[in-house]
Amino acid sequence: TGGSALLVAAVIAAHEREPGGSLPFTVTDAVRLASRELSCDAVTLLELCAVTGVTVSRPLLRAASTIPSDLRFAETLDELLAVDFLVVGDSDDELVMRHALVQSTLYDAIPGARRAQLHSDVARALVDLGADTTADELARIAYHFGRALDSDRSEAALYARRAGDAAYAVSAFEDAVVGYRTALRKMVPHGDSRERCRLLIDLGRAQRKCIDRSYRATLFDAIAMARRLGDVDLQVDATLADTISGAGLFQMFDPLPERLDSLHDALHVLEDAGRAHSAATAKVLVLLAMELSWTDDWKERRDLLEQAVALAHSVGDRSALESALRATLWCLLVPQCWDLRQEAMTRLIELESTSTRRHRDP
Repeated sequence: TGGSALLVAAVIAAHEREPGGSLPFTVTDAVRLASRELSCDAVTLLELCAVTGVTVSRPLLRAASTIPSDLRFAETLDELLAVDFLVVGDSDDELVMRHALVQSTLYDAIPGARRAQLHSDVARALVDLGADTTADELARIAYHFGRALDSDRSEAALYARRAGDAAYAVSAFEDAVVGYRTALRKMVPHGDSRERCRLLIDLGRAQRKCIDRSYRATLFDAIAMARRLGDVDLQVDATLADTISGAGLFQMFDPLPERLDSLHDALHVLEDAGRAHSAATAKVLVLLAMELSWTDDWKERRDLLEQAVALAHSVGDRSALESALRATLWCLLVPQCWDLRQEAMTRLIELESTSTRRHRDP
């Protein structure tokens, strides 16, 4: 029996039912033998439980079930409880499959098309029950829609995107990456679109938060797509998402040519769009100065940051001004810029003293 208490119990039960009859040799055999004695409704409900998971709520099971009447549903549930396929959990509304091996065995035995339909039923039941608010709830819906019928691809992409956004909002960045990647894979139609480009930007941000070095390639893809779409806002957003923060600034030795090209191109498209005098331009100037942090030309960095500070101040954008002042402290570590750094520190202290919020890394 390999030490499986579940299999031992099934062997004893089979012997008691039919002494001298065939005995199960594996857990799979035990589950199949036991399920043969169930009614059609019980088999259907058991498959639904297997798709839902080891633990399932009774309201969800009822909502996803195709059994027409409440009485018939209750009788079918009693049948599964009587043969110990299910047990009542910590509350009357919580049902638990007897063992994870039972759940996995039943799940693997469901034909592919039937399994996809059941995943679709569970996902729609979760939505109907209003279980689509928290990050965990959205991730659960996205999981089921992601394994549902092909006709549910749009819902799979939608809920995977929402799950990614919810995970990012609570700093679960690895989960956000999973959600955004799933949304990109499920999204139809394929090809360039503003929605797909925005997803790439969000994926790149989440990857950067995970310290995943592939974030930059993702954001370069987003920049290239935004260029093809001719969307200035998306191109600038993708460029600004590729930020350098914390210790990363001190791990640079040479500017990345592709990064410099994207920053210069962002400045050009902003100018062509008549938005040279904007907070977005100030933020791009800050990133350009940071990218040049370890080059010899401190004068160029000083010029860029002075422009950024003046521009952010003139348009009244506090966030851009704070970024420019902080970059002044980080990027101008030369004696010739001591006065500018002192001024930046003074202004930052003044800004922080009047701030009603805590600074958060973009």
